[in-house]
Amino acid sequence: MATDEPMDICSDAVTMSILFHHLQRICVVAKYNDVRMSDLYDPDPDRTIKILSAIMNVCQFALERGELFDRLRDESKRVMEEQDLVEQELAEMKAKVAAIKAARKREEPIVQQLEAEAQALQEQLAIAYNEQQEVVHESAANKQERNALLSKLEQLKYERQVAFDTNADLKSRIVDEPEKIKFMITEMTRQATQYRQNIADNEAKARELRTKADRAVAYEQDIRAVTQVLVKVEEQQTALAAATNKFNDLKAELDQRKVEQSELQMKHTRTLKKLENAQARLRDASDTAQRKRDASEKAITRLRAEYAQMSSERKENDADVEETKKQIEAVEREMATHLRENEAQINEMLQEYARLRHQVDVYVEMLSTQMGFQVEL
Repeated sequence: MATDEPMDICSDAVTMSILFHHLQRICVVAKYNDVRMSDLYDPDPDRTIKILSAIMNVCQFALERGELFDRLRDESKRVMEEQDLVEQELAEMKAKVAAIKAARKREEPIVQQLEAEAQALQEQLAIAYNEQQEVVHESAANKQERNALLSKLEQLKYERQVAFDTNADLKSRIVDEPEKIKFMITEMTRQATQYRQNIADNEAKARELRTKADRAVAYEQDIRAVTQVLVKVEEQQTALAAATNKFNDLKAELDQRKVEQSELQMKHTRTLKKLENAQARLRDASDTAQRKRDASEKAITRLRAEYAQMSSERKENDADVEETKKQIEAVEREMATHLRENEAQINEMLQEYARLRHQVDVYVEMLSTQMGFQVEL
């Protein structure tokens, strides 16, 4: 029997410690931080009523408004996360648009300069093309004229050779008419001079035609260079058009993001309004609970006399209680070491805790019955 008594004291101390731990957790949730161990082994009527009222209010609120409050809080958190994500994407889009605008602004003078150069080159190209056509036509005409003159020159050379042959033949045969011979020589000399002049003129025309042909080749090279420049200008214009289209697409996407942000802002506003309404209902429920608490305190005041009588009877055993307190404190010190060394016995103690909790429930029910309350466990 003497061996079982310390085990009973230890079991009771462990039970009280576990019960006090759970009571502390519940009171923290109920925003009542002034809970003590004496509230279990030496309860005060006022403190017991306040603790039970706080726990009942928390339970009632959790049953009535907890689900709605959690849903509104989760929805508000989700909307805030979506808003942050949209704001981040909007900032990225704004940065991209700003970069494209800056690049476009930097390239705008170059584009204008290239457009002006392209316009000037097109005008020069048109002028050069017209001059080339004129030179080509003139060159073709000069070639035809040159061919005709060459043919005529060959004919004249042939006639000159024939004339020289005829003159030599006549010289060999005619010696009696020197005047006629002189006239023929003079006439042939004049014709030869005229032939040489025609040849010199034709050679000058040929040199002029070669000069014009060289000029036409230079014009053709210039036209080829201008064509290459125009191709580059067209490529730049194509790149500029692509950049403009990309900018327009980004601008449209930015507008769409702004619309989505406005919708999310409206949804967030509605959620905040719902949250405010829920908080208002929560305040109403708290006011109602406060009124009920006040009514309960008034009812408790009427019962204090009876409870005071019970307290006077309990004071007769104060000496035993003080001794028990000292024993409990000693046991608690031993319990700290005992728990570290005997963690394997926790499962058995938990089973014992279920039984003892039932006894505590019976004790609370008995205490509530004596105080005139109806408590549902």
